[in-house]
Amino acid sequence: MFTEIAYKNADACRFCWMCRHLCPISNKTGNEVNSARAKGLLVSMVKRGFDFDPSMAKVMWECCLCGACTNNCATGYEPRSYIREARSEAIVKGIAPMNVMAVVDKMLDTSNMYGAANLQEKLDLSGVPTCGKILLYIGEVASYEVPELAAAAMRILRKAGVDFAVLKNEPTSGAYMGDMIGFVDEVRQQALTTSKAIDASGAEIVIALDPMDARIMKHEYAEWNCAPKATVLTATNYFASLVASGTLKLTKLKGIVSIHDAGALSRDLDETAPIRAIVSALGLDNHEMYRHNDLSMSCGGALLKQYDPALAALTCEGRWYDVERIDSNCIVTEAPGSYAVLSSKVPEGYEVTDYLLLLDKASN
Repeated sequence: MFTEIAYKNADACRFCWMCRHLCPISNKTGNEVNSARAKGLLVSMVKRGFDFDPSMAKVMWECCLCGACTNNCATGYEPRSYIREARSEAIVKGIAPMNVMAVVDKMLDTSNMYGAANLQEKLDLSGVPTCGKILLYIGEVASYEVPELAAAAMRILRKAGVDFAVLKNEPTSGAYMGDMIGFVDEVRQQALTTSKAIDASGAEIVIALDPMDARIMKHEYAEWNCAPKATVLTATNYFASLVASGTLKLTKLKGIVSIHDAGALSRDLDETAPIRAIVSALGLDNHEMYRHNDLSMSCGGALLKQYDPALAALTCEGRWYDVERIDSNCIVTEAPGSYAVLSSKVPEGYEVTDYLLLLDKASN
């Protein structure tokens, strides 16, 4: 059953079009049902006695939960609340699409979207302690899908003389599971497991490589009374501070780039300055896309890529189109999920890199 909070948000959204131009998915599909307004209308129909059927359930996963709709809402409503609850309800009712359930089953079996028994199998963690005051929390995407980013982050920390630890058999934060199945008990238990592991490491600072993990640790963990004792920092914020203090020495690079702002950073965590400070310190000229900072257009994300790769690729095309409209041919990402998606579909004559790869290249 939906909560009253979800129904309240759905009823507020169902006749409002103020955010429809911001949705990265409805912009590419051209389908009104992919807008936040349409999803609110469907949920409000359930409230009024209509059956929640498989066709309704399907469109609830045609959303990357990027938060563009929420960010632009002048009245403060939150479409993601009823979308997440609709996903939970569809799974309970057994009407979630098969492609969705394939990933849900992996998550419930292994706690990660890849179904990997060992997320760290692609990482070289030899000599890296598992306890320490500074903990690098790598996350499932950087551990398994784009381990080159995790490797770069560790090299940068070593170059800066930072003693850091990485959890052995690092548990997932629940961020992607929460987006996939809603903030149900299984997700809260996963959050508690991760928080206890962080506390057991003796960490005073947690560097969250993936802003999705930083978001859930800073927001939902506190709400669920399971926040770790350590201070959680985004990796962009932490590395920007190393650059600003002179702890990390850089050789200047040259070129024109365009920063892709991740929604978890720019909207949920209200962070856009650190990545720009890093790019500037690298000597690169950032040419902003039309949609940037908290208005950034999502590229789809790592989770959507797992259960609906065709829709993720279509959404990714929309972001590349934004680059093609300006005098830049290189996107710089600040999140493992963004890098995973954008690097999987690069137009001819363009390139994508990540700030971690750039820092690793330019640091002494």
